[in-house]
Amino acid sequence: MPANPPTMEEILQQIVQLLANQTNAAAAPQAVQNTVPSLPDVSIFEPSDDKGRINEWLSRFKFALNCAAPNAPDDIKVKCLMNKLSESAFSEYNRSVLPAAVTDFNFASTLSKLEKLFSKPQSVFIDRYECLKAARAEGEEFRPFINRHKRLLADFRFDELKKEQFNCLMLLTALKAHNDATLRQRILARLATDGDNVSYDAVVEDLINFQSTIAEARQLKSPRHQNISMSSAKKGSRPIMRTNEVRQNQSRKCRTVQSAGDVEENSIGLTNAGTKRLNAQSANLTVTLKNNVPHFMNGGSKTLRNGTTNVLDI
Repeated sequence: MPANPPTMEEILQQIVQLLANQTNAAAAPQAVQNTVPSLPDVSIFEPSDDKGRINEWLSRFKFALNCAAPNAPDDIKVKCLMNKLSESAFSEYNRSVLPAAVTDFNFASTLSKLEKLFSKPQSVFIDRYECLKAARAEGEEFRPFINRHKRLLADFRFDELKKEQFNCLMLLTALKAHNDATLRQRILARLATDGDNVSYDAVVEDLINFQSTIAEARQLKSPRHQNISMSSAKKGSRPIMRTNEVRQNQSRKCRTVQSAGDVEENSIGLTNAGTKRLNAQSANLTVTLKNNVPHFMNGGSKTLRNGTTNVLDI
């Protein structure tokens, strides 16, 4: 038997059902799009020096997104997340994923990249040291301080701490003086380098050797050591004369040579004068003898006495 044709009422019901399904299908994406922008008030993320800032902000964002649009697709979540970044944060993240675009990654990958980019990773030993030296600031409310201290305790990771590491941390905490800043840095460096294999005795030996080296370096720079070195150098080499001293010495030598020449000339002059006087005396003696010889030959005693007298007077 042929099927009974549908009644007008059934046809109308089918049409109404079809229209309702089309309306729901068209309204579903629009509902998602309208839900994502209406997230609860999540502050715009600004980069910060606080290493835990990005983790706390992402936790807040994911919670708000799951409450407002739990069934939103990944591309909508990524776009909503990008809209919550500040201008500087978005620019930095955009450059970090080049040549890809920010929408080329799914929501989970985007969260991981943001966490790595804006977190301030530091050694667990620095976290532990900050926990050990934590103190309540002047005027700080007690409840906020407790919350901050809980965060420090969580970063301490006490279950992973070794005995030797704890001993080194205690030594690090004990060196509180301002002059011990270099020693504290060396302890942190050894803890980060050696990790689970760090030894308290090895760290102490390293600090002792470091202080000895610093003391020797200061001794080499002391004025007393420099004076001793200069004295040793002077003993093994001739003194360096300045230009003025050289000129003065040359002038003294010239004057000495000139004085010696004058003395020599004076001596020569005196010798020549004496020779002339002796020659003159000899000539006078010869003349006197010539004049008295005739009288002596004549036998005159008086003339002889006079001649003798003249000779003796000469």
